[in-house]
Amino acid sequence: MSSIRLAVTFKQLHENISNMTDVEIKMAESRLDWSNILLHLAVIGLPFGHFTGMIPTGILADAFTAKWVFFWGVATSSAVTIIVPLALYRIGYLTLFFLRVLVGMSQSAMFPCVSKLFACWIPRTERSIVGGILFSSYPLCVILSYFISYLVRPTSRLWANSFYFWGALGALWCVFVRFFIYDYPPAHPRITNEEENYLNDKVPRKIHMVIPLRKIFLDDRVWTLLLGQVGVNFTIHMMLWDVPWQLRDGLGWTMEFANIVVVPAFLGLTFTSIISGIIIYYGLIKWKWDLKWTRRIASLFYVIPNVFICIQLYQTLEYIDVASFVIAAISLGPYYASFKVSHLDITINFPGTVFAIITTISETVGFISFVVLKNIRSITYERYCKINAWLAFVLTFSTISYYFGRVRVDRAPWDIPPHEADQYQEGLNRTQANSAGREKVT
Repeated sequence: MSSIRLAVTFKQLHENISNMTDVEIKMAESRLDWSNILLHLAVIGLPFGHFTGMIPTGILADAFTAKWVFFWGVATSSAVTIIVPLALYRIGYLTLFFLRVLVGMSQSAMFPCVSKLFACWIPRTERSIVGGILFSSYPLCVILSYFISYLVRPTSRLWANSFYFWGALGALWCVFVRFFIYDYPPAHPRITNEEENYLNDKVPRKIHMVIPLRKIFLDDRVWTLLLGQVGVNFTIHMMLWDVPWQLRDGLGWTMEFANIVVVPAFLGLTFTSIISGIIIYYGLIKWKWDLKWTRRIASLFYVIPNVFICIQLYQTLEYIDVASFVIAAISLGPYYASFKVSHLDITINFPGTVFAIITTISETVGFISFVVLKNIRSITYERYCKINAWLAFVLTFSTISYYFGRVRVDRAPWDIPPHEADQYQEGLNRTQANSAGREKVT
């Protein structure tokens, strides 16, 4: 979200700089390069820091405390965001890249820490519904970032207000993290005995162990989850960055109007993410769905966005263009409700590290593939859009097919302490025997 709101701020500043006086332009050009280089550095800096910082912060969250890694990540990100305008004018645009890298590294702590808190607080059968609500905040925040960045920065001269607003909001969030988030149920001062007993019964107890990085990297379970996300991440990058520009160039819309079209799409995604979580929750609790097949069925929805994006490229009717994009977006709801919490099926003790490894590698591959293709100058824009859409379709279909056939939902051996291994295997054998008995009766 930070990359998007920054792109909005700087794109508007670049487009509106003609409204400045000659003196103001000369003063600005003496300090900054207002070309596309500035925008590219501003946007690329954050994901670069995000990719490089996520695995270290995930390890810190598992090895020490998710709450305080989360707190200092948000605090650092907020402080750096506030000083960005001053640094730009005092030092230069190259400083922006390094500041955005620092912001990305700070923000990279958020999801690994949230993953660790999930494992400590949320029962297994309730993770999809809570995950659907939690991760649905991402598309919702994309919408809010567009509009708030416009509201707090009404003219090109007030572009710095966007940074001050988001930095201040992050500082306020730090207060929330400090006083309302706790690593484990026993650490919460206001938890009741009934609530604590329920969580102790439903949520497995965490054991502090040395993080087995080598075993995690070599585990087939981890690579199945990782490969399953590569194509989806490529598609999400394309939907965030390319589709609004396609609506602008293909239909002759303004960028502002194209961005408005994104609103119903991402509102729909927020809704379907929550609904998907509710359906999976009731399926597992009341209808006794098999968790592995639940993950498999949910993964089939991840290909639907690519189908409608390809449809969008081969017709000229505006309403079909818009409808295709909206359907493509809302089809990703099961991704946030199922895929984003599926790593918790295989690990209890190292969720931050596993999430960081899966997300870092899959998003890096998806992002680099998207950026490389986007910067090929030997093809026309129309041809680029078609190649991009079909590549996303093939990549998503192939990786999801692999995931469908290889996904596992049992805990990995490296996650089980030696003194629990025999007990866990006995429980697993009983579960498999009960499942086989139900199938035989059926």
